[in-house]
Amino acid sequence: EEPATPPFRGWPAGLCGKFGYSLFGGPGNAPVLHPLDPVNPGNVGTDIAGIEDLRADLDPLPAASTWGDPSEPGPDVKIIGTAAPVVGQPVCRSGRTSAWSCGTIDEVGIYVVRGITSAPADLRAFNGFLSFDVQSSGGDSGGPWVSGNYAVGTHSAGDTPDENGRFVKNFAIAATLDDAMAVLPGYQ
Repeated sequence: EEPATPPFRGWPAGLCGKFGYSLFGGPGNAPVLHPLDPVNPGNVGTDIAGIEDLRADLDPLPAASTWGDPSEPGPDVKIIGTAAPVVGQPVCRSGRTSAWSCGTIDEVGIYVVRGITSAPADLRAFNGFLSFDVQSSGGDSGGPWVSGNYAVGTHSAGDTPDENGRFVKNFAIAATLDDAMAVLPGYQ
């Protein structure tokens, strides 16, 4: 059997910790109650997950990777706090698949997205924000959204490029970090 290789530069091989908590949608991961009501779909929650019991040899830093983007002054953006999203606010998203992408917030509100099953009624609602500038792809979910040195959200959904690499209706959606932190037990 081949030894495990670190998934990211500078990280030791192996698990970081153990699964701690997640919420996708309303309380208890509940789907929406009223899927045709865009103002009040019911069971509005968040989209967040956390790791607990980190390995002793890991020293997590409050930072978001820029994935070597040449437009940024360094490889990471240091996070010094959180901020609520506001329309017009400049933001950047860091993700495993499509790396670093920046733009502005175009909307703040409640978003309904497909749930974790293929059932048509499995729709989840969360408080979040949307950008038509920021690019994203499958595998970016859970990545941080930042504005300057402030964390504002976690990536939840977006348009995926077509077979030619073009975005048909580009958009990216994040769950607001303040709403997520309100339900994470003991996380900071």
